[in-house]
Amino acid sequence: MQAKWQDSDDELRVDLPQAKTIVKKIARKTSKISEGLRDFHDKLAPSNFVSWTSKRQKVEASKAQALLSSAALLENSKKEGVQIKKLAQTDPADFLGSVVQSVDAREGRFAFAGFDKVVKVLKLDPKSAKNYAVEKAICLAGVPITKAKLLDGDKALCAYERKEFVGFLDLAREKSTAIYKLFDEPKTLVEGFALSSDRKLALVFGGRQTCLLDSRTQQVVSASAQPQPLRDVAFIGEQEFCAAFADRKLRTFDLRKGISLIQSQVQGDFTRLASNGDRLLCGGKSGLVKLFSVRGGLTHEKEFHNLSTDISFVDMSQNLGLFGTAWARNGLRIIDLSTLHVLKSWPNVKTNLGTIKAASFSAEGDSLLTGNSLGSLSIYKLWDE
Repeated sequence: MQAKWQDSDDELRVDLPQAKTIVKKIARKTSKISEGLRDFHDKLAPSNFVSWTSKRQKVEASKAQALLSSAALLENSKKEGVQIKKLAQTDPADFLGSVVQSVDAREGRFAFAGFDKVVKVLKLDPKSAKNYAVEKAICLAGVPITKAKLLDGDKALCAYERKEFVGFLDLAREKSTAIYKLFDEPKTLVEGFALSSDRKLALVFGGRQTCLLDSRTQQVVSASAQPQPLRDVAFIGEQEFCAAFADRKLRTFDLRKGISLIQSQVQGDFTRLASNGDRLLCGGKSGLVKLFSVRGGLTHEKEFHNLSTDISFVDMSQNLGLFGTAWARNGLRIIDLSTLHVLKSWPNVKTNLGTIKAASFSAEGDSLLTGNSLGSLSIYKLWDE
């Protein structure tokens, strides 16, 4: 005969081999029987037996620890002065659950796109059971979309996977216009683009080539070849941008006279760039993240080592910065630019972001968007206390 506590703290399982393993569950409420079985169990396996009192104490201690953790998170958020609250999360079933490659928000509209070859545009709707309403779901060139950004006048700019063109999307008419012949060198694939702060200029890059577009007229302003392949670009002013190159250097350029090099300043193995006009956030391999001031040239301010895998995305608003990785769950960190510290209160043990593929602040800086590998977009409200 074997006896052991199982399934819960107040039930004992008794196996009787002679009766072909008849299993009886006896609750502890039955005083005489349960006391006798407890004594019998003590004799069989005293080292494995845990008294009801000690188990109850562990449960109470666990509850108390959870309350203390919640209180500590609340206290940290108050000290940090940044509050983050989830407003909505899309149901992957609404969009066939495709991997999200790009997220963006502007003037109350939220857009995301990815491997399903569709740009989805949402608006928050408190009256809806899901707290959001689908405004548009537009299929473009029939290829995966690597980046989609909202522009003025119901327009959006899109980059595609392994294509030589970008697309301007008219959301109202649900039509797109492809812009070819971006680069001096033919058959150069578009790898990405960056927008100026007012989103009137778009800098498209691929290989060693850069091309400046006017997003209002959809015309090429200038194009130029660079000495090394580019990894990423970011505007650091209305007429200046910074680029990360394959030779591990950051170079700044002036757009007033074509695309002319100002200077080559910083060395670093960076693959992702973002700027708010005052600072430049750079992410690289093995979790490398550096913050620079862009006033009067690039000046190093701080280095962050919160993640250990390659940085997949970075972004900045006027008050906050973010960096993250697509190679770990909950791989997102937020920087408070007033203190230059990473927030401790979010994400926390209760936050389930999943495997994030893209993250971005809204153009106004009051919202945070994340897109994960399951095809879900999450929208968070940001405010300072």
